[in-house]
Amino acid sequence: MVGGIDFAVRYPFTSAAKEILKSDSFAAVTDEIADMAVRRITDALNGTARKGVYAGNEEKREDLLAYAAARMILGYMRNNYLTNKFAVSESKKVRSFLDDESMENVDALATELGIPSVRKENALLVRLPVFLRFTPRSPHYQLINRRITSGFVAITEPEKKRMMEEAVRKHIERLPLVKNPPERIVSSAKRLLDELPKREIRAVAELEGSHPPCIVELIDAVKKHQNLPHPARFYLAVYLMGIGLSNEKIISFFSNFPDFSEKITKYQVEHARKRGYSVPSCASVVGYGLCRANCGIGSPLNWHKRAGK
Repeated sequence: MVGGIDFAVRYPFTSAAKEILKSDSFAAVTDEIADMAVRRITDALNGTARKGVYAGNEEKREDLLAYAAARMILGYMRNNYLTNKFAVSESKKVRSFLDDESMENVDALATELGIPSVRKENALLVRLPVFLRFTPRSPHYQLINRRITSGFVAITEPEKKRMMEEAVRKHIERLPLVKNPPERIVSSAKRLLDELPKREIRAVAELEGSHPPCIVELIDAVKKHQNLPHPARFYLAVYLMGIGLSNEKIISFFSNFPDFSEKITKYQVEHARKRGYSVPSCASVVGYGLCRANCGIGSPLNWHKRAGK
């Protein structure tokens, strides 16, 4: 059934959850709720977020309050790295629920997230602007590989759920600024900051020298702890190899992604190095949708030659 405490606790960002918490104020956030909120953020930071197990509705309500308090802590801290890690963690948690969800609930949630769909002649369709806004930037989702009819794009049910995951991540990343939160929120934020050094957040590697505009934009995104789609990560990785960075430095640099996995990143970087992938030409970069200027250099590596490197 759409709505209700069970639906709300699975999807705490929805109007159903907000309705349940209407009668609660943040002045009522207890030390226990604040602790739960901090744990929710640190679990996201460590990649250890788990689905909740509840003894009753009161514990579900506390979990909703903890989510709201976590958002308030992050809105007060304005730490992009923590916010993005939290957004990725919560969106993946949502994705894990969707396969067991009724079609009615999936459709209701998708509509609330801005991804309404229609079924016509055994095809699932979404409007083109919606498809472009919520699909990952990967060859799988390129329009050239899609059937487009009257402004609608055909997708599958798993692709719809992946779009919903992306929509949740974007929604959570747009946290409002919190200027004057309750004291418990302030103290929780300070405690969280004290714990961060112990969690070994790696510093951004300094990349010396001049780089083409497309690469500068990708480097800036990494420094801001923003996620990049797979083609952008591949391009950046082989470019960094091309200018002489070691696998270890590339992996350390990529550790600033909110969804960083050392095991996966190490495998991908070593695989790319072993296969001897070359830096894409500017024409390929244009095809990826990553070109940012008409440099006229043919290959990104020629930027250094033009600059006398």
